[in-house]
Amino acid sequence: MQQIKLKVIPVPKEGSRAVMVLENNNKIKGEGGAINLICGNCNSALVENINLGQISNIVIKCQCGAYNDIPKNNR
Repeated sequence: MQQIKLKVIPVPKEGSRAVMVLENNNKIKGEGGAINLICGNCNSALVENINLGQISNIVIKCQCGAYNDIPKNNR
């Protein structure tokens, strides 16, 4: 399983990006992919079992408070 550490960014300007907030150790889970995306601050798994490019152009706020960037084209 490949792990990709995401880039931590400042809080996005309101309305500029879609932000998914993960709390209570929740994570996004795919089916059958070979990639996990981890928080660039605390190394928690935010997204598991996806394929590269399956999720793009969003920001995930980790339970640690860090905003993690998934760019428009993450290939």
